[in-house]
Amino acid sequence: NAEFQQAVERSYASGSSLAADTITANAGVGHAGVVQTTTGLSLNYVGDDVRFWAMYGNGLGDAAALYTANDNSHTWAARLEFMVEGAGWSQFDQFTSADGSASGILVGVSYVRNNWGDNDNTPAANAQNDSNSLITVDAQMQFGGSNLYVAYHHNNIDGATGTGAGALGYGDPTSFEAQYGLYLDSDWEVYARYQDIDWDQTGTDNFDSFTVGVNYYMAGHNAKWTTDVSWADSGMTAGAGTTGWRTSTSTDDQTMVRTQLQFYF
Repeated sequence: NAEFQQAVERSYASGSSLAADTITANAGVGHAGVVQTTTGLSLNYVGDDVRFWAMYGNGLGDAAALYTANDNSHTWAARLEFMVEGAGWSQFDQFTSADGSASGILVGVSYVRNNWGDNDNTPAANAQNDSNSLITVDAQMQFGGSNLYVAYHHNNIDGATGTGAGALGYGDPTSFEAQYGLYLDSDWEVYARYQDIDWDQTGTDNFDSFTVGVNYYMAGHNAKWTTDVSWADSGMTAGAGTTGWRTSTSTDDQTMVRTQLQFYF
């Protein structure tokens, strides 16, 4: 079984994120319909400055199961990355860029197509005959003491109509995210993040938030303390409640404080 990393953030170990958790704009829109595992085939290629992933599976969320639990859903996905500048691919295994480290620029694009089949309850009950197509474009920049990441996601949802229609409906939710981190010295790093989600749904409020935070590195990512504060001026739908936000009405703003101590062994 495998999970497809449609954005550079999804290829990281969870402890290598810049903030206390992954980016909501990615989790809610960019990773929707991609987070589940699937059974299938994958092909990877790594060159000096280009690398590529391709995958075909029997539908996300349809891991190995009895034949009676399977259906005719399928998923195919591809991601292409260009290392415009850098000292090697391992440099881009984290967002952060410590003082004195090599500069680098990584640009990526991915496409995911899901067809949920005729008897599927993933990603929603009665989602049979629905499909969605997801495009992500992102760029990661490291400057030897600071870092910048930007990404755009477009998820086209095509719900079926008529007898046996699915539950996903129609829509083109999009999201944008940008974050910047800066080392103050060898141990302390500050960061800021902006996110914007347009759910493209009648009656669902769009989401935007701003985050500021700090990392204290005691032993790199193996031992660090992270604290951040986030503000959102609109309500949270269920799709935004994946990274610490609470679901609320569209008229409610929200403030979130997260702190964590991380140890890797």
